[in-house]
This record gives sequence, C-alpha cells and structure tokens, in this order.
Amino acid sequence: MNTSYKLLILFTFLFKSIMVSAQIPDETVSETLLWSVSGNGLKKTSYLFGTNHLYGGSFLDSIAPVLEAFNKSNVLLVERQMDSSYSINNSKNETPTDGYVPYSALFPKEMFTQVDKYLASIGVDSLGSLDNVKFPAWKLYFTIQMDYFSKKFKITPKNESSMDFHMQNLASNNGKKIVGLDNFSKRKPAPSSKLFGNPKEIAQGIISMINYIQKGVPSVHISLPAEELDKINDYRDLNIQYHFNEVTPGKNIPFVQELLIKRNTSWLAVLPSILVEQSCFVAVGLKHLMYKEGLISQLKAKGYDVKPVVIKYKSNL
Repeated sequence: MNTSYKLLILFTFLFKSIMVSAQIPDETVSETLLWSVSGNGLKKTSYLFGTNHLYGGSFLDSIAPVLEAFNKSNVLLVERQMDSSYSINNSKNETPTDGYVPYSALFPKEMFTQVDKYLASIGVDSLGSLDNVKFPAWKLYFTIQMDYFSKKFKITPKNESSMDFHMQNLASNNGKKIVGLDNFSKRKPAPSSKLFGNPKEIAQGIISMINYIQKGVPSVHISLPAEELDKINDYRDLNIQYHFNEVTPGKNIPFVQELLIKRNTSWLAVLPSILVEQSCFVAVGLKHLMYKEGLISQLKAKGYDVKPVVIKYKSNL
C-alpha cells in the first residue's frame, strides 16, 4: 500500500467514527463521553473518559459532570504520562528510532529550508533539532497536519494546551497521582517503519501539505481528512456511536493492531490491579472505548458494571 494513503487511512480511522450522529446500541444514554466503573470487587467507583486530542482544556472545563468525576478520583490514568515540560525535544524515549532516516537525507536543500521556515512559523523545532532526538518523519507529518486542522476549524483557542495536557496539569497541581498506561504496561511498540511506511514518501507528503497551506496547491493529504473533520463538532455535541456489537474496523491492519487493539489488551492487563483499591479517572482517546475490543466492552466481559454518565452542558466553543 502506498505510504501516503496508509497515513490517510490511519487518519480517517482515528477520527471518522467519533463524528457520526447515532444512538449507542443497548444503552439507555447515548450522548456521553463519560462512563462509571464499579462492581467486581472494586472498593470505589472509577470513571472512563473518551478524549479527543484536537480539543483543548477549555472544552473539558465546560463539562461539569466530567470535572466532578475527575475531582472525586484519586488517580489519573492516561495513555502516556508527560510532565509539564514535555516537548518534541524530550520525546526521544517515546519514539522508536528503528531505521531512522535524517531529514537531510529526506529533503533536498531547497525543500529542507522551506520546511524549516514553515516549522519556525508554527513554533516547531528545526529539522536539525528533530534529527538530534530522532523525531521521525511520520510524527512530523501528523504534527503539521494537526496544527493546521486545529487552527482551521478553531477547535482549540490559540496557545491553549490540549485536554490531555490540561488534565495532567490539573492532576499535578492538585496532588493527584498520574499513571501512564503505556509506561506502566511496558508493552514494546512495533517498529514505526512497519506501521507508517517509507520515510521518503512521508517526506513528500509533508512538502505536499506545506505547499497546500502556503500556496493553495491541491493536496490529498489535506483535502480528504478535511472532509472528515468538517464533522468534528459531533464530538463537542456528544453525537457518538460506540458500536459495542461490532468489531473494530480494520482490526487486522498492522497499525490498527498496534495503536489500538494491542494497547487496549496491555492496558486491560494492568487496569484491574490499579482500579481495585482507589478511584481512578481513566482518560484515553475515545476510540479506545469503542467496539467489541474497546475498554468498555472488555471491562464488562470481566464482570465490571460499566454505565454511561449523563452529560448535560452548554458548550462555549
């Protein structure tokens, strides 16, 4: 499969299913991002919350039931723990560097300069600095794409941190323990080259996106994902379909296996031991809660009582 389309399929997979208005099968409450977890020997109620990495902290702050559940909890469980100083420069240990190709080998001199100037304009480190920490082309591709979409759709106010960072900052400021599920489970990630493809083709996609953003040159790397993101407000409006009776689309595709299915499995291996003694607020990407392979369905299968929490709020976004 062409690398460019592999990335587009991944993008669509990650966002499309949370942008469809529908009813949740077999649940009395459909419009929610928050679920309570009790029973099966738990001493205290815990909560599952489906995040969207494009939304900022102000969205979280606008939902009183979510903040109430967050404040009740003793521990914040997130996908990956990152301190307040987290940046591209200290993400080295979180990025597999197998077969790393430096940007000087991916971009001709003129394009190298063009990309560097664009990165400076959006506040991202230079290509040389990214090479120093072996920040791969696929991650830069999504960094540029997410920055553009966030600004285009005005999802997150300027200079506002994502809800993921915001929650970790709130927890830290209030003395809550923070546990990164990826850190805790110690699952070894698959080589990124097997998941995302040829770095040179990814670099071509980066140039294509920048040319579209700066010059309006048509680019499939922008236009196709934008068609899905036009419906991004479905997340804000809580129009969510969880598909509990269906298998995850693309379940056998390698990057779906690695980024979703296997991570869910590794998290479920450690969650019971964490939930049993204390109230936890588990905040992970909404996709991790969906389908038969999601945390909600699998926790129910283990005997836990997982119920939707009614959310009523008026968004200011």
